[in-house]
Amino acid sequence: MSLRLKNIKIVRGLNVIIEDFSLHINQGELVAVLGLNGTGKTTLIKAIAGLLPIACGEVFLDERPISKMKHKERAKQMTYVPQQMACDLEYTVSDFILMGITPYLDFWQTPNKGDYEKVDKILNDLNLSYLKASRLSQISGGERQMVYLARALMQKTNVMLLDEPTAHLDFKRQHEFLYTLKQFKEQANKAVLICIHDPNLALQYADQIVVLHNKQRLGTVYLPKEGDKEKRIAKQALVELLKKAYGEAVELNQELEGSILYHQK
Repeated sequence: MSLRLKNIKIVRGLNVIIEDFSLHINQGELVAVLGLNGTGKTTLIKAIAGLLPIACGEVFLDERPISKMKHKERAKQMTYVPQQMACDLEYTVSDFILMGITPYLDFWQTPNKGDYEKVDKILNDLNLSYLKASRLSQISGGERQMVYLARALMQKTNVMLLDEPTAHLDFKRQHEFLYTLKQFKEQANKAVLICIHDPNLALQYADQIVVLHNKQRLGTVYLPKEGDKEKRIAKQALVELLKKAYGEAVELNQELEGSILYHQK
């Protein structure tokens, strides 16, 4: 299933947050959105998820407008992982992940043995089995973020929306999280959209990188899977976009395997 945004405009009060934004994410693609704080990344993700109104334009799932879909139907196709997570929830990790199947249950139904086995498998795949009986209120922010990913995987949707999913993770967990997300994306052929701040993480795990600036899409860089020359060209193209968004202090450091740095001058 593909995700397509056509000429999206988002308004909050009297302020235009996003204007004339279009994007197409195919099955099996991970697209990362970069941009300064306040450029509308979170607003965009929430609007796609149906949590905020869209003033103009439309969001399509396989060419079907989500505005024509009922909430439960949309929840079977698209899942949203927020940046800020409630930390006072008293659910156990296992029960919280199990909630991912809610869109598939009628009000009289309860989870079956297979659902509980699926929770165990996801916990094992994410190396989170040690948290199974823990309460959400008792685990760290980074662990909670991984649990939110686990619930999103339990929801079995074709499209995943994640708002700064690595914000609360340490260096190791950032790579574990994005590597796992990429693996699931490829194995299950999902369309994934994430907002992220680190361009180097985006370069390593994304198929496309979109840069937001001044309420609009400044540009898109498509990342080749092979070819050193092609990868260098893509990195340089991203640097040029980031210079327009962040300033001339952005540079490509050839000595650090082409890492993108911000050099304060």
